[in-house]
Amino acid sequence: MTEQGTPTTPDKWGHQYDDQIDRLADAIEDLKVEVDNAGSEVRERFETALTDLRLGLARLGKYTTKIRNSSEDAWHDLREAAEEAFSEFESNIATARADLRAELAPDIAAYRTAATAEAEAWRQRLEQLKQQSKEAGAQTRERVDALDDAYHRAKLEFGTATESTGEALGDLKARVGEVVADLRKAVRDFSDSKGPPH
Repeated sequence: MTEQGTPTTPDKWGHQYDDQIDRLADAIEDLKVEVDNAGSEVRERFETALTDLRLGLARLGKYTTKIRNSSEDAWHDLREAAEEAFSEFESNIATARADLRAELAPDIAAYRTAATAEAEAWRQRLEQLKQQSKEAGAQTRERVDALDDAYHRAKLEFGTATESTGEALGDLKARVGEVVADLRKAVRDFSDSKGPPH
């Protein structure tokens, strides 16, 4: 380690990523407990999101293995890719947490606040992915266009939700939940188009 605490070898980076993976696994488990405690309907709606998080965490584990087994010439590039992947995953957890906060809102006022935070979490996630797409191939850029379309549809629903005065809370949640599900799928398709670490 350097004086600033930055790992200086592949193995030390591997240990640091192991710690991060443990922390992220705990965050997923905390989210799952909260979803389970919310009842069967919420659990059913969040099943796909939780599955995506678990699969994403497994992808992160591949970076740890590759970095530990890489040559001195290769591990720096792998580390940059890993840092990006970990940052993406943190954003995925943030959006899932924001989605759940909105889902569990007990009244319209609380839902408006939660939906505003949810929209911001997704906006940040979209900007992150669009930045990555600038150096990506045509297939990945096409996925980003689809993601952009899904986000703008969701943004309209978020705006309606935060301004609504007469619509029932359950109807608001259901309507926004549909476009958020589309948004999650678009994010998943984008991530799949990049592929796992080789």
